[in-house]
Amino acid sequence: MSKQPKKQSKPSINKIKKKENKKKPSFGVQRYRAIWEHIYKYKIPIGWQIHHIDYNHKNNSIDNLCAIPANLHKKFHEYQKIL
Repeated sequence: MSKQPKKQSKPSINKIKKKENKKKPSFGVQRYRAIWEHIYKYKIPIGWQIHHIDYNHKNNSIDNLCAIPANLHKKFHEYQKIL
């Protein structure tokens, strides 16, 4: 008796999508943190945040991002509300 190779069933569409999602880096809402760390090759210190200089959270250009302590970041945004 000869062994026949097992027929593989086609993967479901959900399994294919899961595999595709694993290949893509997931930056989520904090994409700007990943961008900053990638450019500067440095982890953002604990207690620090990334500030968007022009206050536009869609502008993730490295020229628009700076790492600052969380308490200072809060003051920047409080000051912006006054203006």
